[in-house]
Amino acid sequence: PVSAVPLTPLAAFGYIELRAPLGFVLSCRQLILERAGRHPADATSLYRDTIDIDCEAVESVLRVTLRDARVISAHVVYRLVVFVLNPQSLKSAESWGLSSWRNRPRLGMLLPLDRIELPGFAVINQVPVFVVENLSGENMGLMRVRTIRVTLKFNEDLRDGLAIVLLAPTGLDLTATRVVGGPVDPCPHFRWLEGTLPLPRSPPPRCVCSTGVDGLRCSMHLLVDEGNTDFPEQIVWDQGLEMAFELSALNPPRMPDAVENFWKVELKDMATGDTLAGQLASSWPVFGQINNISLVIVGLETRASSTTDLVVSFVPAAWGSVLEIEMVAPEGFDFDACRPDSPVERDLRSTKSKLVLRNGYFDAHVTSSIFLAQVRMAPIGGKTRIQFRLYSSEAMGQGDEVARRMDYLRGFRLPG
Repeated sequence: PVSAVPLTPLAAFGYIELRAPLGFVLSCRQLILERAGRHPADATSLYRDTIDIDCEAVESVLRVTLRDARVISAHVVYRLVVFVLNPQSLKSAESWGLSSWRNRPRLGMLLPLDRIELPGFAVINQVPVFVVENLSGENMGLMRVRTIRVTLKFNEDLRDGLAIVLLAPTGLDLTATRVVGGPVDPCPHFRWLEGTLPLPRSPPPRCVCSTGVDGLRCSMHLLVDEGNTDFPEQIVWDQGLEMAFELSALNPPRMPDAVENFWKVELKDMATGDTLAGQLASSWPVFGQINNISLVIVGLETRASSTTDLVVSFVPAAWGSVLEIEMVAPEGFDFDACRPDSPVERDLRSTKSKLVLRNGYFDAHVTSSIFLAQVRMAPIGGKTRIQFRLYSSEAMGQGDEVARRMDYLRGFRLPG
């Protein structure tokens, strides 16, 4: 991702050019151009490929051209996300170029506007095995993942003076409670895989966190120090051997940005500061919580098999436009004739026991209430069990679910 503030406005048919060092291959696939920090419901600040912009990529040069009626304003932060294929060979860090150009087709002229040099990154050796597993299966926001297993295999012999650095996805919390006589920056529930102790004399890892403009950033630092002061080049862990450890963490409040939901590992030489190898591993999806739920009968009829009215209220941790309500128990609820309050509409993907409500505006940390008319109650009484899911798009795809509440038991008891 690249964030920049243009000093000169860019009108229709002008273009932005991103130029990478030779060897990198830029792609228009899943390109994102938007105002930084835009609200998810603000489609006017999103520039869609083939609709608002045209993207063209040739090797290390990518060009984004504005279509008619779209402009980029001056003194506003914009965010550009581009997929990049790194060179196959090692490469030192070189700067990238970002520029904007005004197109004057009638005059056959291109006028340069703004330009900036961006610091690049080095292409380093890969860590051949880097796997991060959520063994607890915990995907809810702000809930603790009690067992995260990290498996590593290096192409480099480990010696004293090297360090393994693990960088967590944005928002994931690796802080732990300090205890008297314990490490200064402990890692939560760190332990080597049962039956192994690869670095018995090295100090325990340190976990540190800081908060920046993009949110909470946490990392774990494990220094290799087996006390070989007389023989600093002595190998303490052979290359090609797997090592694994476990720790816990607190999930972010909601799903991180797609380009931020990754774990990263680096093998560093602490004497020189050089990064010898690195690798990325995708993290698990995180769903924000849906809290303060209230589902009550407000119609005159309250018994089983009757047709009545309901009101549902909730506070989501993330913004969404589509709410799915599934009545799991008692069996037999029927939403076929349900009529929700305007502007919310019943979606055709609704079934008898599952109601899909679209065209909503369910803002984060704000109470939303919906009146549901003509809901047929289940034929038998009992305590309700309900599933709630919130989506950011009417597509309701795998990556569109932003919040959920499963097996909610505090709805109402349906009289028999």
